[in-house]
Amino acid sequence: MRIAVRGGTGFIGSRVIRALRADGVDVVSLGRRPPGESDTAHFVWDGASEPPGGALLGCGAGVHLWG
Repeated sequence: MRIAVRGGTGFIGSRVIRALRADGVDVVSLGRRPPGESDTAHFVWDGASEPPGGALLGCGAGVHLWG
């Protein structure tokens, strides 16, 4: 399963991504700023418009940590 994490570059989101990946989950991150060093697929998104094309493709679940 692929899981989208909205707010993946934040303090909690980056740790959630790390934990999911440690469990072998395919993760995609959506955030307002580019990530630091990471090999997780990431899309910069301001949240005011539709998510970038393909960002949610194949995702079976989502985690919202953008606040």
